[in-house]
Amino acid sequence: MGPVDVAIVGAGFAGLTAARELSAAGLSVRVLEARDRVGGRTLNADIGDGKVVEMGGQWIGPGQDRIAKLAVDGGVGTFPTYYEGEHLTRLGDGVLRRHAEPFPPLEPAFQLALDDALAELGRLADAVVLERPWETPGAEQLDGQTLESWMRDNVPEDAPRDLLRFALEAIQTTPAGELSVLNTVVHIKASNGFDSMMSVAGGAQQDRFHGGSQLIALKIAEALGDAVMLRAPVRLIQPHRDGVRLESDASSVEARRAIVALPPMLGGRVAYDPPLPAERDGLMQRVPHGSVIRSTSSTTSPSGARTTSPRRRSCRGNPCRSPWTTRRRTDRRACWWGSSRRSGRGTSAV
Repeated sequence: MGPVDVAIVGAGFAGLTAARELSAAGLSVRVLEARDRVGGRTLNADIGDGKVVEMGGQWIGPGQDRIAKLAVDGGVGTFPTYYEGEHLTRLGDGVLRRHAEPFPPLEPAFQLALDDALAELGRLADAVVLERPWETPGAEQLDGQTLESWMRDNVPEDAPRDLLRFALEAIQTTPAGELSVLNTVVHIKASNGFDSMMSVAGGAQQDRFHGGSQLIALKIAEALGDAVMLRAPVRLIQPHRDGVRLESDASSVEARRAIVALPPMLGGRVAYDPPLPAERDGLMQRVPHGSVIRSTSSTTSPSGARTTSPRRRSCRGNPCRSPWTTRRRTDRRACWWGSSRRSGRGTSAV
């Protein structure tokens, strides 16, 4: 196997799009993926009859232009997210609320507290320098405070704080005590506001992909052909001649340059010779990615399911971490549940 211009570690969307752009620019590439598939945190699951549900990222909404272009280029279409029925929510007061709107009705004082907190998060998000978050006014202070401590300072009542925590942890799949305020407001700004971030119609969960979201990655990998190597976890990256050499379980690859397109914590498991700078190494150990557990079931009676099953359930001590359902496709309906990483608290959405 001869040397290439650029070797890329990871065949998730970051690695595949890097390979795609470099290849289009006339450079030779090699993508090394540890697993036996491409797509990273997208994964299609077959539910029969030629249909799939996504076990990872699945939605697309207005403003998400880059993934939209990849889908169009790959011939992958979209369809509206199925979103009918009612919500059931149980907060810390133990009262079960049935409601049509995304959030349950609260007492006037609690609603005012929630509105004030959302307005303040919106104000902080408006000031974010999206392409350079570290230049945001007060970035150091915002990055030094957890979302949990910010909520306790700004939302003293339990009910609105529980609801806000539920919403923000659901969308970021990480406990509020492990999220910085800066990370949260950057996410809100990038999503065109809190309402868009949490919404289906007109929001980030508006549409899904025909054939599942992983199909986009599969199309890119297909176009790259033999440049993508599966079951090739990279163990070592080191200088070699005028470039670098990557040692994987499958083979050694020589390249002029290397791109490590992995989540920081996974990138830290690769050995580097010479070692990375201490600050970079420390950062990679301290930036875990969010995690949820998803299970999927289907029913041949979606109409009956709509009348008897809620779209969302949440209760203190067992709060729902996702306010959405994977929706009915023809005569099938899928559900999922999960828990935030290390939170020890389960979730369900049906």
